[in-house]
Amino acid sequence: MEKFEHRQLLRIFEKVSRHGEHNEGVTTLSGIKVETGYDGYTICFWDANGSVVLQFHNTIASNFSNESSMYRFMSKLHAIDKDYD
Repeated sequence: MEKFEHRQLLRIFEKVSRHGEHNEGVTTLSGIKVETGYDGYTICFWDANGSVVLQFHNTIASNFSNESSMYRFMSKLHAIDKDYD
């Protein structure tokens, strides 16, 4: 995954939702937490080092302290996408 892509994020969200541990509206799988916004149009992905938000009209916002944190996050997402059906 070279960049965050909305279709892949949606697919990963579905896998985390299906296979992750649910706790008070937040689902966690392989170190990635996900939650939907109150409006149902926003999906938030995060870990201790940063976050990615998939918003309405498939716009994507990310917030990481540095590039290596972003790449570690992307590796976690890629592993979830690869390892779960």
